Amino acid sequence: MEEVSKDPSRLTQRGAQAAGRLLQEERIRKKLNKELPKVSPAPNRKLTIKLEQDLINVLQAWEDETGDDFLVYGERYLDVLERLSRVEKPPAARNVSLPNINWLTV
Repeated sequence: MEEVSKDPSRLTQRGAQAAGRLLQEERIRKKLNKELPKVSPAPNRKLTIKLEQDLINVLQAWEDETGDDFLVYGERYLDVLERLSRVEKPPAARNVSLPNINWLTV
């Protein structure tokens, strides 16, 4: 679906078949948008921190119970989480005051 939608020549084609393909693409796109889960960018920072800590606790318990490392793509996932938590968070947007432009009003 993604590959087909990137092809610009599909928009310049003429005829009933081309129109039918575009309608079919739109139907598929709508269906996928309804079925795919909605992901919010960053819900609540406190909730995110709690979920991360819960995940770490569960993974540590699993590793203690099994005696094996929990690996994702051959890398210990607790190490990945630790590395991600050390990455510097972007600074909060500064409040920048705009200059007074009242003298420009007509």
